[in-house]
Amino acid sequence: MKAQDPAVWAWDEIGPEGLRFYGKMSASISHEVKNVLAIINENAGLLNDLVMMAERGVAVEPQRLVGIAGTIDKQVRRADLIAKNLNRFAHSADHLQGEVDLAEWVELALALVGRFASNRGIRLEFSPPPATPPVQSAPFFLLNLIWLGLDMAMELAGPDKTVLLQIEVAAGRLGLVYDRLKPLSDNDWDFVTDGHVRSLALLLGANPWQDVKSGRFGFDLPCER
Repeated sequence: MKAQDPAVWAWDEIGPEGLRFYGKMSASISHEVKNVLAIINENAGLLNDLVMMAERGVAVEPQRLVGIAGTIDKQVRRADLIAKNLNRFAHSADHLQGEVDLAEWVELALALVGRFASNRGIRLEFSPPPATPPVQSAPFFLLNLIWLGLDMAMELAGPDKTVLLQIEVAAGRLGLVYDRLKPLSDNDWDFVTDGHVRSLALLLGANPWQDVKSGRFGFDLPCER
């Protein structure tokens, strides 16, 4: 099944839900930025205290300054990475269709949802193959589908609280697999019948599947190989 022509996409379902997805991710990213700024501000205050101590003639251990400088540097690098991920996320909506590397977009999705996983006490792991053939897809909506799968997988995480994402390469398809879940029931799979998930899968030419006994589900995406 090939991706639908943009003229016949179910915008009444995909559009509003896509905006909610964009807002949810943007709010989470802004929260991370605020955390970074709070840490930098706290350490800037400590640095100012040490300067005032030095001005009064109190000896200040150089190692304390080194520690503060290291913390600030670490947070600046963290903020830079957050900004780069936000930039990629924003530009995912630039093109409605294009050639994408599935592994790269899975990695971006994991970076975007890390805070949600942490809040749930879930560890996310990704095991990409050495190389994956490109797929024709809509990057923003692909990220949305990956997130919906992650959101569901985190709810179904097994006793070790770990969700493993894998990409399986086969003739004519790439399988995006959510693994290490508890045994699934038919009710657990109801989310695929949700209008938004169904419309996204149709848009991307993705075929959803589940393996109840092994605790795995995923989406097969068409590729050239």
